[in-house]
Amino acid sequence: MSHAAQAYARTSQTTAAPREIEAQALLKAARQLQEVQANWTGPDQKMYKALLFNRRLWSIFLSAVEDNDNPNSLEVRQNIANIGVFVIKQTIEMQMDPDPAKLKSLIDINCNIASKTKYVAVDPKLYEGTWTGKYANSKSFTITVSNVTGFHAKVKYQSEGTVKYQDVLIKDKAFRIGDSKFTLTGNGKAQIKNVVTDPVTGQTYLDTAFAAREK
Repeated sequence: MSHAAQAYARTSQTTAAPREIEAQALLKAARQLQEVQANWTGPDQKMYKALLFNRRLWSIFLSAVEDNDNPNSLEVRQNIANIGVFVIKQTIEMQMDPDPAKLKSLIDINCNIASKTKYVAVDPKLYEGTWTGKYANSKSFTITVSNVTGFHAKVKYQSEGTVKYQDVLIKDKAFRIGDSKFTLTGNGKAQIKNVVTDPVTGQTYLDTAFAAREK
């Protein structure tokens, strides 16, 4: 058993409820990743340390759901397993090609799992397709959603010279790709919020736009 697993096991034996312990551990991992993202100067020991802690934590969760004595339903265990595999894959991608934007999905997953809201399967017909729109500065963007399975999807984001590909998790009718958040607002309609950094001042601001799905 790893040092992280031993520490987790010891902590679980305290008076706090197991669900509370899990939430605290997830939020601690999220805070470490947020600190790396907020103070990004390139890949360093803090980044690798935060990724390692989060990966070990999810390895514990994956081991737990495979235990026959796990009290959770098969559906819940399968959902956790799917998310765990996604986290491990995203962590490996971050290590191979460091980009602070990739930390957003890991942070969101931890914060969401720590909350009471659950990931549930969505209707692929509501999301799959090509979504287009324009930001306030008249820059066009295109978001292509495909391979929606359960609450997983593959997404391509394109705007001007920026092109991003990412596996995403859909929750509460929304998902994130890089610094952009897609929220389904109606049949064939969506809201896009994009964090933009001014290249001159270095200041960041939130650009909100609306997208429509091509028929």
